[in-house]
Amino acid sequence: MKNAELFLKKQEDLMMKKNISSAEAMKLIKKIEEQIKFEIIPMIKKILSREADSFSISKDKPYSSFYVGNCSESISITLRTLKGETKLSIPKESLEI
Repeated sequence: MKNAELFLKKQEDLMMKKNISSAEAMKLIKKIEEQIKFEIIPMIKKILSREADSFSISKDKPYSSFYVGNCSESISITLRTLKGETKLSIPKESLEI
């Protein structure tokens, strides 16, 4: 099973890369779900089944923007808040949903 890659992007546009397991990626997805108060797993399932190519959600107060989309071999997730931006790219074959 491949590792997912977690990208933390700071406002200074510096990028830090850290390998994490699929289980850890799913924990992060759950934390994002709690933060945006919206279920992400059903959106990922629809993308994997090719019912949709991407989904995005935004909220003004407190500011947050969420995007999940289909890449050729992975699912891309981006979360932006006033604190910064988090990007997650998970290989499709490593998703256990």
